[in-house]
Amino acid sequence: MSLNEISSRFKTYPMDDKAKRKSDKIRGDVADLADTIDMYCTESREKSIALTKLEECLMWVNKCLSRNN
Repeated sequence: MSLNEISSRFKTYPMDDKAKRKSDKIRGDVADLADTIDMYCTESREKSIALTKLEECLMWVNKCLSRNN
């Protein structure tokens, strides 16, 4: 892997207004899903993992929106 490729992976990419609006919409939808999971699932390792994966999903969405828009 080249130094440029490594640098690109760890660089901060600012979001423009359009990307921020998309991020806010998706964040709201994911928060609604998290609320639903919390409402219907009992406290467990599986529930914790499901909620962690939603956090991970938001991380990747934001990375996509900031790098590719």
